[in-house]
Amino acid sequence: MADFSTCTSRTCRVVTPGIVDKCPTCGARVQTSRRIRMLGWASIACGLFLVGLMGYVTLAMYPSLTNPGASIDGGRWTGTAEQARMALNLFYLVIGFGMLALAAGVWMVITGRRHILITVVTLLAAGVLIFQTWETTASLKQAREAEEPRRIVQPPPMTPVNLGAPAPDKPQ
Repeated sequence: MADFSTCTSRTCRVVTPGIVDKCPTCGARVQTSRRIRMLGWASIACGLFLVGLMGYVTLAMYPSLTNPGASIDGGRWTGTAEQARMALNLFYLVIGFGMLALAAGVWMVITGRRHILITVVTLLAAGVLIFQTWETTASLKQAREAEEPRRIVQPPPMTPVNLGAPAPDKPQ
């Protein structure tokens, strides 16, 4: 495969044969096809890791998440059915994000260029993933706090014995 350089300017995007330092048309920074292909391989590796790991976690937890409260294979989901659905949706989003990373990497390795539509869709998916993660964590945290009330540590009673004693957290 012949190396080429692509201008990074949004308005120019000129493709120049060979490796150059700056765009001959507008003078902006360029990226070589070799560098984009290396980034593509990294994206493929990250995508495979996300799909593989989250696929395994989803398969392992699916029985417990679809039957909240029931003891299945020694595990039990103690949250509500809604929280289980939120967790499964989060798992599915991570798997989908990994597939997008995989697709973007394959495109970059094959063509040596980035595709703007794939980049925009991946960034939007990242935003949705971050929002869903925030929602799921907030829901689980709220449920945990509702189950376990805050424990307030009471100070020792005021007696003549401890009135003259220095506070234990302050040096004398």
